[in-house]
Amino acid sequence: MQDAYSFRCSPKVYGIAYDFIRYAEDILLKEINSITDNPLILCNDDCRVVSSGHFHGQPVAFIADCLAIAITHIAGISERRIFRLLDPNLNRGLPAFLIPETGFDSGFMITQYVAAALQSINNILSHPSSIYSLPTSANQEDWNSMGMNSALKLLEVIDNFKRIVATEILCASQAILLRTGGDLSYMATKTREILENILRHVDLPALEDRYFKEDIDKIEKIIEG
Repeated sequence: MQDAYSFRCSPKVYGIAYDFIRYAEDILLKEINSITDNPLILCNDDCRVVSSGHFHGQPVAFIADCLAIAITHIAGISERRIFRLLDPNLNRGLPAFLIPETGFDSGFMITQYVAAALQSINNILSHPSSIYSLPTSANQEDWNSMGMNSALKLLEVIDNFKRIVATEILCASQAILLRTGGDLSYMATKTREILENILRHVDLPALEDRYFKEDIDKIEKIIEG
């Protein structure tokens, strides 16, 4: 009676993720333009030295951890749509694994395996690092931000996210071409332009098995661009 959450609720998830990305950008710009020296040397008529903790990386650690969570949710929704596109019980009449003849050909089945594996990694990496502080410097530095760990984790989450989304775009493009027989005239103008751009780089529809890594690589470069 109703579409699955991965279709019906995606604008809600995308919206809050977008809002948080803008918030994270605001925090990051403030930190980049802040004084982080220690000690601070304040001079007016005379100068004084003030011990400070403005260098502490907790603001950046917080936004890195939270961005990883937000991006993992978006990637997870994308992976669920890939799964539904490939399942003949869920894809509303499209062939199994988006390939006309199954049996010897497995179609796009393995692309979903990879997306699921990457999503599983993201699920682990989205657990926050900033809550795991260990004291250093004879307990003088007794609560550290762990911001570098959070940032490195975030970079890996983003790389996996791009791969998953590129895979969904590949599968969705194949599905559209199979559904329409290549007639794109019914599509909205902007959506058609996006698909036509994909087709300039990727040879679709695929009618038999081939190595899809190169196709996903090309779509990923379009996303990055």
